[in-house]
Amino acid sequence: MSFASSLILGFAPGLAGITMIFLDKAADIIGIDRLVHIELILAAFIVFVLFIFIITKKTYEFLIL
Repeated sequence: MSFASSLILGFAPGLAGITMIFLDKAADIIGIDRLVHIELILAAFIVFVLFIFIITKKTYEFLIL
């Protein structure tokens, strides 16, 4: 396996592990129920932004060479 493939395959689990440390600390402070609600709101916001990007690209597609 090449170095780039190894880097990509190791980056996602490593980033997920680091993220879980911070989410665990936040769950200890604010509670798991509130944290799950915040994460769901954040996920919905991200999906909304991605749809806006898709609509914008289709609207301005004639400008892209």
